[in-house]
Amino acid sequence: MTRIVAEPIATRRRQRAWLVPPVASAVVLGALIAGGGGEIVQWAVSGALSGLPILIALAALYVIPGLALLRILSPHTSRTHPMAYLGMAIGLSTALPPLVILISSVIGIRWGAIHVWIYLLLSCLVVLWPTRRSIQRTSHFSIWQRLLRFQRIRLDSASIALTIITSTALIARFFIVRHLPTGLLGDSYHHTLIAHLIRKNGGLFDSWEPYAPLTTFTYHFGFHANVAFLLWLTGIDSATGVLIVGQMLGGIIILMVFVLCLDVFGIRPWAGVWATLIVASIMTLPSLYVTWGRYTQLTGQIVGVTLLVCWTMLSDRKLQESLWRPIALAGMTGAAMMLTHYLVSVIIGAFLVSSILVKTLVQRNLNTLKSTLLLYAIASCIAAVLAAPWLINLTNGYLLRNATGFVSGGVGDRHIVSLSTLPRDIVPLYTKGYVLAMAGIGLCIAAWRRFWKISLAGIWSVLAVIIVAPYIVGLPGTGIIDHITALSSWFLTLPPLAGYAIDAVQRRTTTALRSAGTPTNLIRAVLALVIVAILAWGITWQTSMIDGTTQLVTHADMAAMRWIRTHIPPDARFLVNSFPAYSGYLLAGSDAGWWIPLLAERQSTLPPITYGTERGPTDDYALRVNAVSAALRQRPLTDERPVLIDLTSQRALSILRDNGVTHIYSGAHAFPPNVDRIDTAKLRASPHFRLVYDQDGVEIFELVTQ
Repeated sequence: MTRIVAEPIATRRRQRAWLVPPVASAVVLGALIAGGGGEIVQWAVSGALSGLPILIALAALYVIPGLALLRILSPHTSRTHPMAYLGMAIGLSTALPPLVILISSVIGIRWGAIHVWIYLLLSCLVVLWPTRRSIQRTSHFSIWQRLLRFQRIRLDSASIALTIITSTALIARFFIVRHLPTGLLGDSYHHTLIAHLIRKNGGLFDSWEPYAPLTTFTYHFGFHANVAFLLWLTGIDSATGVLIVGQMLGGIIILMVFVLCLDVFGIRPWAGVWATLIVASIMTLPSLYVTWGRYTQLTGQIVGVTLLVCWTMLSDRKLQESLWRPIALAGMTGAAMMLTHYLVSVIIGAFLVSSILVKTLVQRNLNTLKSTLLLYAIASCIAAVLAAPWLINLTNGYLLRNATGFVSGGVGDRHIVSLSTLPRDIVPLYTKGYVLAMAGIGLCIAAWRRFWKISLAGIWSVLAVIIVAPYIVGLPGTGIIDHITALSSWFLTLPPLAGYAIDAVQRRTTTALRSAGTPTNLIRAVLALVIVAILAWGITWQTSMIDGTTQLVTHADMAAMRWIRTHIPPDARFLVNSFPAYSGYLLAGSDAGWWIPLLAERQSTLPPITYGTERGPTDDYALRVNAVSAALRQRPLTDERPVLIDLTSQRALSILRDNGVTHIYSGAHAFPPNVDRIDTAKLRASPHFRLVYDQDGVEIFELVTQ
């Protein structure tokens, strides 16, 4: 009798399962059309066809290695939500490249395309290798049977909704950068340069030549390692690789919020869905990262969520037959975190410490605290050993010296205040007012239910503020972590609380409607319409987010770079537009001239902004770079008032010739607009300069030899 009843139910479920892909695709299509019109749909279809090899490469790089690592070190997945499991696999795939490159560099292996193929093939082998149980069940092993085992995973409505949200967000993120020749703002230059150097050197490097006279490399490189893997696998150029990987990570972080909600905060899947929807379509960050080129922080947050999950799993010690596997996984993610982003590592570390304290206060069990601390200590030792070569390497540059300056007060007060002062635009930059209100409601509900895990999100939100301004609680280190880095973590903490509140309302409303006889399909249809409306609204403002204001390199500049490579001698040296940054400690470029060493393969007077943390050819290299700019602007760099720089005076001409300058570059677009600028009108009228290129706002002058 049971079999007679069960078979039709199973049949109906299989029949409904076939409807999931077309229905989900229709919802995604509806959201895209409602938010971006037909253009985004047409672009998505044509882009998917023309960029299919890159899409396959991305899918392979960000799914297979993580699945392999989970199979080895976290095999018990029977109680894990399928989308959370996929998210963990993607997070681990993001964390692996810097760790793999570091270990390879230590043992002397230089990476290339063949090594990435081996990396993926070995990962596939681990994923598809039969288990002892599967061998006992069948007389032969079939890869196809191994793949079909995933058909047994039943995707619930939350999984379908999450797939729709993530897919729509990914399409929107790739769409908004479709016309960009390079990443935006200044960060994108050194990110692209580092990824290019890793690709060129087959791994880690010391010399930045021929692009800059820097002799150490101590910058965190998790994002750049991810880009390098895609560059090796596909052969695309470095600037395009940065955009593709950066926007891909912008979609991945949405899925990681869901993982955080389920595996750390312990809330229901639909609460996680609402949290991801808020992050994907309502919160300004992380979508706005693209306008700053702040992809390294995004990578750090993805690895940070992965680390939080691994270390939470270690402290809970559930679903584990042995402890060595979660310890090893926690140690690996800890090492990857240190390589990926230093400041985000501090923030995640503070979150972990606070979670231990809260758990101890709630459970009131010192034995649990002792065992947790012991496991954390072992995992920390593993992480330190794995990251030791890189941690030792940090002593070669000036990074530790600079950090010490903040703690000891050696850095100027004005600079510390600029970094630690909370901005006036906390709302809506870091959160929306109504999201903050919903998060408060969620925190109250959690307190009423005495559900301490989700309360961690509220504690971490407050902790992010203290990290920016530790003087509030009498701690040193003010200015080490700026408000952008710390308060950006709010999109990981506030949406889960808001989603928890929305889920509580949804459950009560759904129960009431069903009691009133409302059809289940009608309830689902209303939920789908709500999701489509919010996604469409998010696409509307995100597609207009890039307005060109933070764009340094335009297509006109790209044409000028190509012209330079064919018409300007290889030994030429360019003076480019720059302005004082970081309270006058460093110089930053304000137009495409900053990119000349990479895009045009010619020397420039302006190194990447990492010259403040890396060693140059001489100990006073950074001071000499700053001195040239200060002399030309005839003001100290601490005076940040904009100057229209006159290069036609005899003093300026002497400085140019003493520094080997042969050409001047003025780009088509400047950012920020109200900063130092070379007076090109005077260059045009001066007999000491000859205009050799003048197209679409780009001006190139040659310094006439006398």
